[in-house]
Amino acid sequence: MSIIVNRLVGVITMVVLQPRVQTTFGGSELAYQQSVSAITVWTSGTLTLIVRQWYLDRRPVRKKSATAR
Repeated sequence: MSIIVNRLVGVITMVVLQPRVQTTFGGSELAYQQSVSAITVWTSGTLTLIVRQWYLDRRPVRKKSATAR
C-alpha cells in the first residue's frame, strides 16, 4: 500500500510544484527534486499509517442473527 501511495503522491507533488521551479526554487532542479522526494516520503508514510490505524480502530460490523427478533 505504501508504494502505491508513494507513486500517487509523487506524481501529484511533481505536477503541483513544477510551475514553481523558477520562483520558489530559484531555478534549481536539485532543490526541486529534493523537495519532491521529501514531501513524497513524508506524506506517503503518514497517510499509510493513518489508514492502517483507522483500519485497526474501526468497529466490526455485527451480523444480524437469523433467530433474534
